[in-house]
Amino acid sequence: MKALVLILDSLPLGFLGCYGNDWIDTPALDRVAAEGVVFDRHYSDHPDSKAARRAWRTGRYAFPLLEATSSTMVESPGDLTRLLRDAGIPNSLIVENRQSGTDSSDWDAVSRIDSENEGVHAAVRLALDRLASGEHRLVWIELASLLPPWNPREDIFDRYYQVAAEGADEIEPVGPLTQLPVGGLAPDDEPGFLRLQSTYGALVTQLDERVQELLDELTRRQLLDDVLLLVTTDRGVALGEHGVVGDKRPCLHSELVHLPLLMRWPAGAEAGRRVQTLTQPVDLMPTLLAAFGVNVPVVHGHNLVPFLRSEEKLVRQYACSGLRRGQALEWFDTYAEWSFLLPLCGDPPRGPQLYAQPEDRWEVNNVIQHHLELAEDLERTLREFVQDPH
Repeated sequence: MKALVLILDSLPLGFLGCYGNDWIDTPALDRVAAEGVVFDRHYSDHPDSKAARRAWRTGRYAFPLLEATSSTMVESPGDLTRLLRDAGIPNSLIVENRQSGTDSSDWDAVSRIDSENEGVHAAVRLALDRLASGEHRLVWIELASLLPPWNPREDIFDRYYQVAAEGADEIEPVGPLTQLPVGGLAPDDEPGFLRLQSTYGALVTQLDERVQELLDELTRRQLLDDVLLLVTTDRGVALGEHGVVGDKRPCLHSELVHLPLLMRWPAGAEAGRRVQTLTQPVDLMPTLLAAFGVNVPVVHGHNLVPFLRSEEKLVRQYACSGLRRGQALEWFDTYAEWSFLLPLCGDPPRGPQLYAQPEDRWEVNNVIQHHLELAEDLERTLREFVQDPH
């Protein structure tokens, strides 16, 4: 087995065509989805760069608790890279220099690249050289193209801005942003919202072009059908959808916690399948181990390989998440029919929120006043799970 994991940092699910976006061009990622398996309900357990990488490698949750310095993290029974090495399977990490959340320890080989296009071209060539060098290997690439500072192409931005501003009143032409304007966004700041969304859309399309280069090179080297290609992200990003931009405070809405997860099996097996069961980043470690035929230790995550073959229907009944920013803390859980958000502390304070799923996909209508007893049950379950994950 050869596996290529592609981490596209801070990639919002709602910006991809394969997840329903109809105004941002992502043909390469849409191709991976069409030729692979799409996980429609993949949720972060801790939408933080370092926390996501810990979950991928250990298969264990680490929810932030009420005490500012505590979490549920306990020692893991194994680490992905060490377990692969013990099984004789080499692994390699290729990461952009500006990605600060990556733990480069315990990889067999680590290569750091610059963030310019030529650096990414070199990363692609290096990754495929390594994939071609043996029968079994894991190559892990992390691209930070969506992280500031930004350099969006103005022609793409202009096209998206025109589409986004269609029908809006008195929207003046503007240029793209070069930095994420972290902070609040007023509900009536339509020009600011459109500019931010169009800038990010342009960046996502540019990132998709890099993915296309990777697919082209895999095809040219006749490796595409020999490789398990897994594409995901560490977290989404708040871009004003709920009045918050960036990491000003915890805001555990879908734009931050609902993540893309695509898996293209060798030779495109099971192409076109969409999996509706709830999955989380802790599932990647046992899934990759199982794909390589390595025994999976007891962890919080679940092996998703059977879902690639439609042999299973349910991983978990609900998925939980937690995030602390400064003194503010929020927890979140989602089910087949509901999503519940529990702000625990922060300034300004926010009350609990309940959203019907899947019809209120982007969590616009808080219906908690109509389902108070249900909200109490969901809060009780959430608190119990965060204290003792299983």
